[in-house]
Amino acid sequence: MNSSIDATELIPLIELAKNGNKDAFGELYTALYTPLFRFVMSRSHDHEKTVDICQEVFIRWYKSLDSYEMKIKPLSYLMMIATRLMINDTQKKKSVMMPEDAEEFMADESESFDSILNTQIDFDRIKEKFTELSPEQQIVIEMKYISDLDNKTIAEALEKTEVAVRQLESRALKRLRELCKDDVLNTGNM
Repeated sequence: MNSSIDATELIPLIELAKNGNKDAFGELYTALYTPLFRFVMSRSHDHEKTVDICQEVFIRWYKSLDSYEMKIKPLSYLMMIATRLMINDTQKKKSVMMPEDAEEFMADESESFDSILNTQIDFDRIKEKFTELSPEQQIVIEMKYISDLDNKTIAEALEKTEVAVRQLESRALKRLRELCKDDVLNTGNM
């Protein structure tokens, strides 16, 4: 998430956009498009699909702007819409992939080469097991560890409580550990 976006600075633009000011909505679009695009792209891995989803998110927001209230931060609200669109798309496909480039977000630059190599090997195995998580668990893990969002933002985007988000994260991590443990026992690897 782009930390330079302050929701309080967007309030006047939102009010102007609600009153029909298209330039104000254009400024909102400019301010929120990049972090939304990054979020969706980390999930879809398809530039065209990401552009389409982002476009649909902004169209839906624009159409519902009259009823939009600042109970949820604008970016969280857009992520919530995007998440619903991605879940619908995922349910159509019945398969979800962990981002191909996710490992670059997980490696610590101070680690030794051997440690990074081992992390890469482990990561590849975990990525294979990732698809065995529920779509909701996958989204929480990606939002938390790939998009680096806090539990409050994730909860807002998914319309869940922070406790529910922590439970989904905990169950997903436990399931991944079990799957990787089974992999070690069955193959002797890892």
